[in-house]
Amino acid sequence: MASDLFSLEGRVALVTGGSGAIGSALAEGLAQAGARVAVLARTVERVDETVRRLGENGHDAIGIGADVLDAAALEAARDAIVSRFGSIDILVNCAGGNIAAATVPDDASAFDVPIEAYRAVVDLNLLGTLLPIRVFGAAMRPAAGCSIVNVSSMAAASAITRVGGYGAAKAAVESITRWFAVELA
Repeated sequence: MASDLFSLEGRVALVTGGSGAIGSALAEGLAQAGARVAVLARTVERVDETVRRLGENGHDAIGIGADVLDAAALEAARDAIVSRFGSIDILVNCAGGNIAAATVPDDASAFDVPIEAYRAVVDLNLLGTLLPIRVFGAAMRPAAGCSIVNVSSMAAASAITRVGGYGAAKAAVESITRWFAVELA
């Protein structure tokens, strides 16, 4: 259990993309370590399911349906989380992924991927990380030792066939993560 390794007792963690396979596992681990958890994702039903599972295990959690590309929705989410828990100490950006239109089909060429598909996958991964950092990061208490964790992919460092836009977007996530680390140090 995470609580055997370290304690996040008294801390508030937010997981974007918190209803997906990776995000929900991270939310569970943070809760097991003692954090109160906010789960944010687009699909309200899946958010509710994740929060229900956390609650059944005795964890304090809130679910919020919001798109990481919608600044106004993120601001409303921030206000709801701070109203419920009083602060945000940990931000885990797990929202993201590839989109079908940005994947090279078996019977096509890499030159055939529509530029709009590249834009969509970059927006989802890079801007879907950057917007939450801007909105939630500004609400974090630096003196409290807050943390921002951005989930990337092995596709960021090594080219994987058919998903060039996704790999480029995740490489951008890693770059912006390093930049924020320097700026906030």
